[in-house]
Amino acid sequence: MAKTGVTKKKVIMFSLIAFLIIAVVGGGIFSFFYYATYSNGTRSGVVMKVSKKGYVFKTWEGELHVDGLSPDKRSSNQLSSVWRFSVEQSERELVQKLENYAQTGERVTLHYVERYKTFPWRGDEVYFVTAVEPRKAKEAESQE
Repeated sequence: MAKTGVTKKKVIMFSLIAFLIIAVVGGGIFSFFYYATYSNGTRSGVVMKVSKKGYVFKTWEGELHVDGLSPDKRSSNQLSSVWRFSVEQSERELVQKLENYAQTGERVTLHYVERYKTFPWRGDEVYFVTAVEPRKAKEAESQE
């Protein structure tokens, strides 16, 4: 009888230790994907839209129209692309600025971080805008 009591204690201790190891490793992996950034940088263009969307989790999503590079601005062969981004829920002032720039059509520079993974309550895109500033007049003139 004494052997079964010791065996049960060993099984319970082993299960508890295994659970704790799995919880710590799982928490570490989750924390890495939630907080770590893959890259950061800037993108310039015109904010086309900023909207709050989602079925269960409402997140702020936006689009930036990024002009392609062309030596002649009058050329019809210019490339253009749309860059999609998300904004953290806590950045209400940033969302307001983005909405204002979307209404005015002013060229802006967006500062962003790229994350490894998205989560439904955080946003649809891996690119998260952290700051916005109007494009400087000298930069705009030098590219024309």
